[in-house]
Amino acid sequence: MEFRFDISTILRKPISVFTADSLPKNPALLERAIEIIDELGVASAKAQGLRGPVTTSTKLRSNPTHRVYVLKTEILLDDTAIAKNPHAYWGHPNHHRPSSRSRRRSLVVGIIKVGIKNLFVMDEFGRQLQVSPLCVLDFYVHEGAQRQGHGKTLFDYMLEIEMQRPGHLAYDRPSPKFIAFLKKHYSLTDCTGD
Repeated sequence: MEFRFDISTILRKPISVFTADSLPKNPALLERAIEIIDELGVASAKAQGLRGPVTTSTKLRSNPTHRVYVLKTEILLDDTAIAKNPHAYWGHPNHHRPSSRSRRRSLVVGIIKVGIKNLFVMDEFGRQLQVSPLCVLDFYVHEGAQRQGHGKTLFDYMLEIEMQRPGHLAYDRPSPKFIAFLKKHYSLTDCTGD
């Protein structure tokens, strides 16, 4: 996903983590961070067929337990072959082959939003219990970047930082694609709806 500005001014690492407290204080940089988070949230909602985004900068700022992980990638583009269609960048022939007329371009690839969420579950005796687990609230990889290992890279990084295992997390209304992802990469098959 492209933006009208150089995303490297906000996303300094391959995977950046945003919390309510870690958003930039500089107004110009904050505006860019908000744009990245909000546009990714809208794209995620659209891809999942939701009425509105789960991930927004406003929700992030109002929930101190929430964290948004943003993955970017850099590609090399030949100045004479840059396509007008943003989706063409993902399969660009100079993705790994630099030339004298190439330039680097950073693109946002995806997000994961995690946080504590109050859930009600039934125990083995049929009693309703309230639990507050760490929950994956949103997961999105840009359509043009899917099936290239970006989702697994992002998810594994989140697991490492959160010091969690996939089976120890809660998943808030996972999409069919996300369920298939969890099954393929982490052998998770039992899913109880929220």
